[in-house]
Amino acid sequence: MTGAVRLRCFRLHKRLNRNPSLDDNIKRDEFPVQSILSQLEIMGFHSPDSGIAASVFLALYTLFLGQMTYIMIKRGFKNVYTFIFFFTLFRFGGQLCGVVYAALGPLHYKWLIAYLVLGAEGYFALIFAGFRFTCRAQYEKFGESWMLHKGPNVGNLFILKRLCKSWSRIFHLTLIPANALVISGGSMLAGILYDDMAKEHNTVMTSKALRTTGQAIFLSMTLCLIFLTIYVFVVEKVRNHTTIAVLCGSPFILVRGIFGVLSIYITEMNYFQFSNYDEEGKVNHKLVVYEYVLSTTMEFITASLLMTKYWFDLKHPSEQLLLENKRTNNSSNSDPVSSIREQSMKGVLKAERQRN
Repeated sequence: MTGAVRLRCFRLHKRLNRNPSLDDNIKRDEFPVQSILSQLEIMGFHSPDSGIAASVFLALYTLFLGQMTYIMIKRGFKNVYTFIFFFTLFRFGGQLCGVVYAALGPLHYKWLIAYLVLGAEGYFALIFAGFRFTCRAQYEKFGESWMLHKGPNVGNLFILKRLCKSWSRIFHLTLIPANALVISGGSMLAGILYDDMAKEHNTVMTSKALRTTGQAIFLSMTLCLIFLTIYVFVVEKVRNHTTIAVLCGSPFILVRGIFGVLSIYITEMNYFQFSNYDEEGKVNHKLVVYEYVLSTTMEFITASLLMTKYWFDLKHPSEQLLLENKRTNNSSNSDPVSSIREQSMKGVLKAERQRN
């Protein structure tokens, strides 16, 4: 709180103490909260509500990114946490753009577009991270995951066989067009003025259709992830900490997916709705609440729950994790011939499992 704000609060407090009857005569717009928000503009935010929320989550994702960087250094990039790392990286960049947009105002709308694009990329990475966690849970139980190595029977057509090589690839390839549709649909509205909305009606409707399709695909793939995890947990009896982490995060990422669709049609949730901005271009506080509670917070909680797996594994490592660590240590100390022999044995064991 700046000195000017403190001074005004102090003066108002003295007036009330001197004459309590003034309390009824003071209008709501004279209350210090409004003054505090206006004074935040002096501190650098054109939209105080948006600036505060973006700054808080920028701080949180800075800490999260530091943690994920440490894990990447310790475990390398080829592990189940890689997509969580990318999610955190995208979200960190998105929040940084959100802070800049809140400070500069609507004339610099490209920062808003960057915020929304990086947010979509982060959402994409988080959904796929949840899927890879479920695959990892199968691996920890059985030594392999059928979702990573098996796919549907699509005949002998080369292109389809390549695209449908595994269920994991199908899941990944389905998310890619959803991501592209959301980004392209949002970018189409960049720079359109309120006076031009009638002229650009077709563009607005096309944008809405693209965003709806993309968000609907994201939501459907989120539901697929939840049902797959329930199947693995109940039918295959894979009841380890990995599946529990995914199931605990499922309600939050589901809320995020539902919000993604609703935000296109509910006015107070839509960043592209002009009524959510006042004459000076400040963002409506209701829009900020919806965005950061139903989207940003839901994603942050989901990622945090998934990352409990890492800290749990430090104290209670699975058998497969112990074998991986032992194999890594042995390969670093063994000669090339031993390494080739070990790879050959892996191939033989895998072939036997497939025959059985």
